[in-house]
Amino acid sequence: MVKFLPAKWFDPHKKIFHVFKFENKLYESIGIKKWKDKIPELGKSLAGFDKGKIANPKDPKYLLMFLNEICKGSLGHAFCIIWGYLSLIIIALALPFPFVLSAGLPIAIISGFVHSLSLMILRYMRPRMLKLYELSKKQEERQARKAEENVENDLTQNMEIHTQTITENENSTNQQ
Repeated sequence: MVKFLPAKWFDPHKKIFHVFKFENKLYESIGIKKWKDKIPELGKSLAGFDKGKIANPKDPKYLLMFLNEICKGSLGHAFCIIWGYLSLIIIALALPFPFVLSAGLPIAIISGFVHSLSLMILRYMRPRMLKLYELSKKQEERQARKAEENVENDLTQNMEIHTQTITENENSTNQQ
């Protein structure tokens, strides 16, 4: 569902996607670094984008797309957690209460737990990816400035050589 929404809604700089320091401390305290790679990543099959490994860590365009996918995934998992518990209320209105307790509640709890793991991983990764994106963007800007300076230096050298050649030709013509 989230993949059909406009990409501009998933700007990683928006406040809704901000990760607080206490969150990162919580994630680190539960040892997320040790188990985050053991949780299956289905982004490639569901959204067409693999978040399991950073394919091009120096390309700011790719990293921004990666960050957008992190934001989409975060919103999608949060929505699934909320929907899982809201569906319990809907089911409780239509079905007998014992059925809701015996079938609906365990399903909602398991679904909430599984989606919470993925949501924590995405929120844990976002600040790190944002930092990597900002660094790659600065590096690309530096390279662009350096390339521009090189072009200007080459033009200046070519003009000096051309001017020197013209001056030499004029001097040789004047001497004859």
